[in-house]
Amino acid sequence: MTMKLNLVQKLQVLCELRKNFYVDDLLKSKRSTESSVELISAIGQMCKAGGFHLTKFVSNDRRVLESVPVEDRSKGVRNLNFSQEALPVERALGVHWCVENDTLGFRISLQDKPLTRRGVLSTVSSIYDPLGLASPFLLEGRRILQRLCVGGAD
Repeated sequence: MTMKLNLVQKLQVLCELRKNFYVDDLLKSKRSTESSVELISAIGQMCKAGGFHLTKFVSNDRRVLESVPVEDRSKGVRNLNFSQEALPVERALGVHWCVENDTLGFRISLQDKPLTRRGVLSTVSSIYDPLGLASPFLLEGRRILQRLCVGGAD
C-alpha cells in the first residue's frame, strides 16, 4: 500500500521517527490495524527517500504483519502460518517481548558472586533494565548495597 504523502503527513511521520526510534529500533503502538499499516507505509516511504530500507518488522497484530512484505519481516515471523502458529518472543532494547501475549519480560541468569560489596554490586549491575521495569525487584539488592557502603564493608 503506497500513498502519496502531503506536507502535514510528512511532518507527522518525521515526528514519529524522531520520537520513537531508539538506536536502530522503531517502537510504536497504534490503536488500530489500519493506522498501523498506514504508518508503516508512510515511514517506509520517508526512509526510502533518505536511502534507508526498514526491515525486521514485527507486530502483535497478524493483519499488520500480513501487510508487510515477507522479506521485510523479522526472521521469527517470516515463515509463520499466522492462522495456526504462535508469534515468537523478540528482543527490543534488550527486553524480551512476547509478541503473542504482548508482554515484556526478562531473562536473568545470576552467577554466584562473593558476598562482598563488589559481589553485590556486580550482581545488581548485571541486570540490564533500560526502561526501569525491573526496578521494584532490584530495589532490595540496591538497599543491601547501600547498607554495605554506609557500613564501610569491603
